[in-house]
This record gives sequence, C-alpha cells and structure tokens, in this order.
Amino acid sequence: MAICLNLSRKWNGKVWGQETSRGRYVLIYNPDRNNRWPLVILSGNDGITFRNPRSISDELPEKRYEGKAKNIGLSYHRGLSHWNNDGTIKDDGIWIVYSVNKEDIVISRIPADI
Repeated sequence: MAICLNLSRKWNGKVWGQETSRGRYVLIYNPDRNNRWPLVILSGNDGITFRNPRSISDELPEKRYEGKAKNIGLSYHRGLSHWNNDGTIKDDGIWIVYSVNKEDIVISRIPADI
C-alpha cells in the first residue's frame, strides 16, 4: 500500500522529510489529526510515493504533570540534518528529536536501511 500525503490542506502537525545516506527518502509525521500518537516514519524510493509506515516509539508513557494544553503524545518532532555535521561523525542513521507529553525531550536514531 502506498501512502500519498496532501500537504496543501491544513495540517495540525509538522512533517519532517529527508533523503537518507542510501539515496532513499523518509517522511516522519503524526497521521492522526486529533492526537499526537503515533509518530510514524514512511520510506520511499523516489521522494513522492511512500510505503511501510512504522511507529517510532513503542509505548506512550503517562503524563507526570498536569498543565494547560498538555496533550498526551509525541510532538514537536524535528530531524537533525546531515549538514549539522562538521564531517567528523560518520553515521548513516536518521536522527529525530521530539517531545514526549510536553515533559521530556527524546533523541532517536533510526537505521537508514528501514
């Protein structure tokens, strides 16, 4: 099953896309417009058609603190691009930073061969 995103319509969250070191493309986003769960990654060969959605995080912890507008879930995701490197680090992984329940910041390394 191929996934096609219409990014021209109003979207409630960010979509991170990048080319991997192996010449493939990935998109990372929250597919549910009402919830911040799950955070998924899709991969594709041409940067237009994406397949194989996979969840980035296995579990969703409970909120530790109450607060206004503290929706449960993974949010504010951003990727770390290869140009953020001075050339001393040789790593083919995809690096993603995101907030969990607006309480913790998580850095995830995803293998480039997804």
